Amino acid sequence: VAHNLREGVIEEKLLMLKDIQIARQDGDTEWQVNNDYDPGNCDDGARKEPGACLADDDHAWLFPVNGQIYPTIEIAEGAGQLWRIGNIGANATYNLELVMIGEDGRKETLPFQVIGVDGISIGREASDEPILRDKILLMPSARMEVLVTHPGATASGKKAVFRTAGFNTGATPDDGDTWPKIDLAEVDFAASLAN
Repeated sequence: VAHNLREGVIEEKLLMLKDIQIARQDGDTEWQVNNDYDPGNCDDGARKEPGACLADDDHAWLFPVNGQIYPTIEIAEGAGQLWRIGNIGANATYNLELVMIGEDGRKETLPFQVIGVDGISIGREASDEPILRDKILLMPSARMEVLVTHPGATASGKKAVFRTAGFNTGATPDDGDTWPKIDLAEVDFAASLAN
């Protein structure tokens, strides 16, 4: 939460999310944008990798952040980042979360402090508690501003995963489209600020 920050140590990051499906003809090495968009390209049989699903050897669904597949974001102890996240795609919905995974495999969800939604600041008094969310939902063309801070000395040297936890657009699991669970970026919690 923001009270752990050293004064004036907030960096601004733009995180643009845009899914893209690509395909190639059997035996080709060249990939092309797949004009036959298929939400099922990441079903149970697909091979998932950080930032991507491969339905088979010739069909992939990519989930880049700022055009990069599974980039690394570093946050130093005592510092925070204002993430301006935009879903600049026309199809996928992102159900975003930040999860730190301990050495024992235990997962801890880290909160996002919501600052603004679709360009509108969250109105609150300075004495009000911050608005914290474990997950944030970004529909196509939506944007959100959140504050992400280093969790403190015990987290230094640890990593977290910024990911989409999956989302179903229908009223029931058999209706609508199912957007997959995908790791989008690695977040490294550094021990100290770079000089």
